[in-house]
This record gives sequence, C-alpha cells and structure tokens, in this order.
Amino acid sequence: MTHNHVAHAKHLAARLQHRAHGEVNQALAKLRAQARTRGGAFISEAKIRGGEFLNEARERGGDWIGENPARAVGLAFAAGFIVRGWLSRGRD
Repeated sequence: MTHNHVAHAKHLAARLQHRAHGEVNQALAKLRAQARTRGGAFISEAKIRGGEFLNEARERGGDWIGENPARAVGLAFAAGFIVRGWLSRGRD
C-alpha cells in the first residue's frame, strides 16, 4: 500500500465517521421532537383528566358534607390534630 492509499483511506474513514455522527444527530433530533410532541399531548390529557377527577371529588365531598355535617367537622378536627402533632414533632 502506498502513502497515497493510506492517506486516502484515512480521509475516507474521517468522512464516514463525520457522516455517521451527522446521521445519529439527525435521528436523535427527530426522536426528541417526537418525544416533545407526545409528552405535550400526554400532559394535556393528564390535566384534563385530573381536572375532571378533582371536580367529581369536590362534588362528592360537598354532597357528603351536606349529608353528614357533624361527622365532617369531627373528621376535620381529628385530621387537624394529627397533622399538627406530626408537624410539631419535627421541631422537637
């Protein structure tokens, strides 16, 4: 093999490596764009479903409180007592 052949082979290898890097970068860019699109759609759907779930929970909670006001006050008091005890434990 002559010096010219070796130089040509090195040059060709460098060009192929550069081309491969370019193709990999293009593929990664496409994948990132697809992930952003899919992620955005997923987040939008989660927001819609979460909002619906929250509204349903509020309606059910309001109905239950209206039907059981004394019990609701008792549960709220007990929950507040437990949370206060749990938070004040951290200060000690």
